[in-house]
Amino acid sequence: MNIQVAPLERKQLLGTAGGHSVVLDQPVERGGDGGGFRPTELWLIGLSGCAAGTLKGIAREKGYALESVSIEAEEETDAEGAIFRVTFRAALHGTLTPSERAQLLREVKGRCKVVRTVHPSISVAFRDALEAGSLAGVSGDTVQSELRAGCSSEGGACCI
Repeated sequence: MNIQVAPLERKQLLGTAGGHSVVLDQPVERGGDGGGFRPTELWLIGLSGCAAGTLKGIAREKGYALESVSIEAEEETDAEGAIFRVTFRAALHGTLTPSERAQLLREVKGRCKVVRTVHPSISVAFRDALEAGSLAGVSGDTVQSELRAGCSSEGGACCI
């Protein structure tokens, strides 16, 4: 893989890869024009995109009825601004049992190449975005219990 980053105006940069391009910038409050993605946003988009693709691949391998995946990601930073934790909320759309949902969220962290690159240096957690009662009466708490049951870490902290 080969990417290029070149200056545009002020704090803006043009990133290119594989014939595609994207503008990077800083928000106005940080001296930019707010005319493009912040680098951290692109990083989180990359992590989320890789995780979504990996979730779909795992589901396909296992024959799960996963129709689509939507992911929201949020980072937490320390006092110096370094990212120490990323939490993903994965909305798994399809006809999935609580066990299947839990299995997908357990496996993605170890099978997604980009997530594996940052974890364990940065804590990574996948959470089910399932709202209580939205899947035939199955609550998000049920899925969280399934996740904890399959974790190898004490208290289930590895997966949630």
